[in-house]
Amino acid sequence: MLLDQVRATVSAAGMLGFARLAETCRDLEAALKEDRELEKPLDKGKGSEASSLRTLSQLQGSAG
Repeated sequence: MLLDQVRATVSAAGMLGFARLAETCRDLEAALKEDRELEKPLDKGKGSEASSLRTLSQLQGSAG
């Protein structure tokens, strides 16, 4: 289930221009497939998520 969500996020993030988030999700996808430790990709993902949310907030502020 997590792998499906990560794949969907890669696609959506890439289409919306969030390259860092897409890259992070690809790293997480690889870790899941290879049964590697998830701590580093998850930590990186939290940073990418925060950055994406800040960007979205800025976009919302400039649209309103």
